[in-house]
Amino acid sequence: MNKKLKMVIVTWKDIGSNSSWEEEKFLEMTTPAICHTLGWLYSLDDNNIKILGTYSDEGGDPGDREDVTDTRIIPMGAVARIQYIGKRTTKNKKKKRRRKKKA
Repeated sequence: MNKKLKMVIVTWKDIGSNSSWEEEKFLEMTTPAICHTLGWLYSLDDNNIKILGTYSDEGGDPGDREDVTDTRIIPMGAVARIQYIGKRTTKNKKKKRRRKKKA
């Protein structure tokens, strides 16, 4: 698998269900849960979005993914928003201060 992945947050509506007896008024008050999923975008088409949470890179190269886990396949009809997360660095680089020259 040699595909560059992008980090996304997907906001989507989850399907609700209940198999126990309840008063009808509870059904009228119930709405789908709004969910937020953070993960690596594997694929996106008109029908589904596929996201994975973790992948292994056996050879040390992120392009050489061997195994994936924490996967989600969400129907596009349930997706409200897809937000792409920008690239950030975690390295701690100290900025050099410039000294003002005295006139």
